Amino acid sequence: PLGGLKGHPFYYYALCELVARGSSLCHAQASAYKPTAGTQANVKGMVHGLCICYHHTVGTHCEHCQDLYQDHPWCAAEPGQPHTCQKCKWNGHAGSCHFDMLLYLASGNVSGRICDTC
Repeated sequence: PLGGLKGHPFYYYALCELVARGSSLCHAQASAYKPTAGTQANVKGMVHGLCICYHHTVGTHCEHCQDLYQDHPWCAAEPGQPHTCQKCKWNGHAGSCHFDMLLYLASGNVSGRICDTC
């Protein structure tokens, strides 16, 4: 008020419209969501909690690279840089691989893959 706040310890507001915005927990690695187990799929306006991942990511929030796509470290996507998980070059001799940061740094950030059970 123009007269100041003297004598008015509280103000009361009424909301007639509220717009809430936020960002997803999918690390910009998904643009769609699916319901978690036990939730209703057809609730109007509800945003579900499981990310439908892309860029070869997996996890509830797309926080890991898929198996055989762990040649580089996982990283959240950024505008203009999706940080796609890179496929391991495994020559068909392994069913899985894992990422090793020390190997990645030793290779000059070229590759950090270690093939499992070659």
